[in-house]
Amino acid sequence: MLNGARDVLVKASEIPSDGASFRITKSLYDQNENNIYMKIILFALPLFICENLFAQSNLSPEEFMKHYVKVFNAENVIEVQKCFHFPYSVIDNGQIIYNDKENEPVIDYDKLKKAGWAYSKINDIKVIFETINTAVVVMDFSRFDKNDKQYLRTTIAYSLSKEKGYWQIISGTKK
Repeated sequence: MLNGARDVLVKASEIPSDGASFRITKSLYDQNENNIYMKIILFALPLFICENLFAQSNLSPEEFMKHYVKVFNAENVIEVQKCFHFPYSVIDNGQIIYNDKENEPVIDYDKLKKAGWAYSKINDIKVIFETINTAVVVMDFSRFDKNDKQYLRTTIAYSLSKEKGYWQIISGTKK
């Protein structure tokens, strides 16, 4: 009877001439090797997820906004979602748009692309107000098309919260 990994290490002289026992032992070795890889993956994966989940945890409000535009331009829907605190609101020309649907994408990239969007670029960021867990940031940014032509320049005042230990957008007011 085989005794797990202990039987994996066999001397060449112990291998039967028919090779049957060796094939079984090698098979167990392969399973143990796969188990080791699985254990490494299961150990490392949560660390990787936590590192990425809280990638913005040590950022200043200004650095967070740069992170937001970076993941926005990369069309990384998951990372963009993490940048928002739910519920959040947008005030656009006096109209309040309220969103509490955390499971729906915040950004409609199809709509943006139909308008000609290829990427956004920050022109200026000013931190107007900052405490340990709250900040107001004014960001002047532009949208560009695939020919690098600016087709929109606007300013939005963002209210940020650090309720979950990292900055998130809780509201935006368009100019």
